[in-house]
Amino acid sequence: MSKDRADAKDGDNQPKFPHRDDAGRVILLTELLAYALMMLAIGVILLGIVDVLFQVFGFGDFGQTSGWIAGTLVAFFYADDFRAHKSNRFRWLILLASVVLAFFAGMAVFTQLPLYWMPLVNGALGVTTSALVYGILWFTGVRIIGAED
Repeated sequence: MSKDRADAKDGDNQPKFPHRDDAGRVILLTELLAYALMMLAIGVILLGIVDVLFQVFGFGDFGQTSGWIAGTLVAFFYADDFRAHKSNRFRWLILLASVVLAFFAGMAVFTQLPLYWMPLVNGALGVTTSALVYGILWFTGVRIIGAED
């Protein structure tokens, strides 16, 4: 029997990607951002499917749902990483700074996009920018500013 199967039988339910340390913190910035992008892609696809269903049943036109909703899965992922840093006394300060700066970065992109584009597209691009900026600021912030003593 392989080691992977033995580990699975022992009840190891920790996901293999992104790789995490013993406390549950994501180890690499590239994996944090890649996983966030995957969650955003899934969110946009699911939102598109819901939007198509709304159009089919006559509740509106396709693409009129805000794309910002697609960031919900990423928010849950980042909240999980936030919880994993419970021993970091600066995590609330880093969270606040990262959220504010990421929000303004996303809004800066969102407001520069053409108004004739669908809100689904504009919002998806805005939330993608916010998620990437937040991920970079959060990851570097908890390692530089919030380095544990």
